Amino acid sequence: MKFNMKYLTKKRIINILITIILCIAIPRIENYTYEFKDIMYRDFRNFGTELENLNEKILKKLVFKDTTMEEEFINSKIAHSFINNNSIISRHSSDYDGFEEMYDYKINGTIENILYDGKITDSEEKYLSLLYSYNNELIKEHNNLLDKYNASNTMFNKRSLKIYEEFSSKAESLLNTSKYRFLQDYVGEYKKEDIEEAKRYCEEIFAKVVKNKDLKYSKDLSADPYMYIYETKVQVDRVIEDNEDYVEYNVEFYNRTGSMNIEAVAYSVLESTNLIDKEKVIKKLDNKAKKIVSKFSNDLINYERKVIYDGKNIECIKYSYIEEDKGIYDEMKGIELVLEIDGLVSSFSIVYPNNKELVTPKLSKDDILEKIDEKAEIKDIFPIRNVENEIEYEVHLKYKDDMYAAVFDGNEGNLKYYGKEIRNYNQNKE
Repeated sequence: MKFNMKYLTKKRIINILITIILCIAIPRIENYTYEFKDIMYRDFRNFGTELENLNEKILKKLVFKDTTMEEEFINSKIAHSFINNNSIISRHSSDYDGFEEMYDYKINGTIENILYDGKITDSEEKYLSLLYSYNNELIKEHNNLLDKYNASNTMFNKRSLKIYEEFSSKAESLLNTSKYRFLQDYVGEYKKEDIEEAKRYCEEIFAKVVKNKDLKYSKDLSADPYMYIYETKVQVDRVIEDNEDYVEYNVEFYNRTGSMNIEAVAYSVLESTNLIDKEKVIKKLDNKAKKIVSKFSNDLINYERKVIYDGKNIECIKYSYIEEDKGIYDEMKGIELVLEIDGLVSSFSIVYPNNKELVTPKLSKDDILEKIDEKAEIKDIFPIRNVENEIEYEVHLKYKDDMYAAVFDGNEGNLKYYGKEIRNYNQNKE
C-alpha cells in the first residue's frame, strides 16, 4: 500500500489548525455564555425588584388617591431586558405573550390613562387593585424560585433556563385565570357620550375632507381608552381619472388632546410614471389642498409644502398649515394633509376646537434668550401654543455648522426639549 505523504502532511496541518482554532474559540464561547447568564441573573433579580417598586407606586395611588404622574410606573428598560432574555432562551416564549406584552409596554400606558383626568373610577381602582395582587403573586414566585434553586450567581447560571421557564409559565397561567383575566382585557372606561360626540365631529370633518359618509365605531382597533377609532370605505376621488376603486379609512380621535386623524389604510394609487404632465397634476393637487383647508379657516398659513419622491417618481405631497394669533403659532389650530399623486387623501390631521382662550406667555423673547450662551448663533425665536394648551418658545440656534431647536416653557422658562427636530412655522409662509 502506498501512502501519499503530501496528502498526509496537508491533512495533518488542517487538523492542527482546527485544533488550534477550537482551543482558542471554546474558552471564548464558554466565556460569552457565562457572561450572558450573568446578565440573565441580573435581569431576573432586577425584574423582581421592579415589581416591588411598581406595587409601592400602585399602593400610593390607591391609599392616598394620588393621581400625580410618574415618569414611568415600571422601568421599561428593566422589563424589556427581562422579557427579551426570556424570548431568546425559551422554547415556549410564544406561550407567554399575555404576560410579556402587559409588562413590556401596556402597564405604563394604562396607568397613565387612568390618572390623566385626575380621578380614579371604580373600574380603574379595580384594575390597580388586581394588578397589585397579581404583582404580589409574581414577587412570591420570584423569591420562591431563587430559594428553591439556591440562586446565587453561580447556581443561577446552571439553572437559568429552568428558572425563566418556571417563572414565565406561572405568570401566564395566573394571568389567564378568571381572577386576573380582567388585567389583559382592560383598556379603560369608554363613556358613550364621549364616543358619540367624537363620532359626530369625525363625520363632520370626514365629509369636508373626503365625502359625506357614516363612520362605524371599532373598539377592537385600539387598546387606548382615550383613542376612539372609526372605520369606513369610500370610492376613490382622484384628480387624474375616475374608476371603481375603493379606499378604506380609519378615523382616529384622541380624547386627551382632541387630535383627529384620517388615515387611508387600504388603497391603490396611480403611479406618477404614467403621468404625461406632472407639473399640471401637481398644480391640481395644490388647488385641491387649498380647497380642503379653506373649509376650516381662511387664516391658515401653509408653512411647509413637501414633495415626497419614490426614487425619481413623485409619490405624494405633504401640506402643513398653522394659524397665527397674537403673534403666537397655535398648534391647536393646525392641519396636516397628505395627497397622493393621483389626488387621493391618504392622511389628514386636525385638532378639535375647544375654544380655550389663547393666553400670551409671561416671559418675553429676551427673557428666554438670556438663558442661551453667546457661543450659539440665534437664528429664530417664536412662541407656540401646543396641543396640550401650553405656551412655549422655540429657539432655533446654530452651533458651528449644526442647527438645533430649544423649547422653553413660556411661563417658567424651563428647558423642555433640545435637539434637531425643528418646527419651521416662521419660514416659507404663504
